[in-house]
Amino acid sequence: MHGGGDGFFRLGRWRDTEELTDRAFDVAHFWQVSPAEILALSLEEFELWECQAVRLTDLMKAE
Repeated sequence: MHGGGDGFFRLGRWRDTEELTDRAFDVAHFWQVSPAEILALSLEEFELWECQAVRLTDLMKAE
């Protein structure tokens, strides 16, 4: 993963399942979807959703 974010979304591979779970809930909160929907994604899909959340967060900060 790739730069950006403010600490709310911690970039890079997760260290343990607790970190992955926390990040999944953060992504679910950002997209206003059920955490179960995020947890059901493949890891590649999860990383896409997370990267896009980081990108959009950065855009909103710039405004």
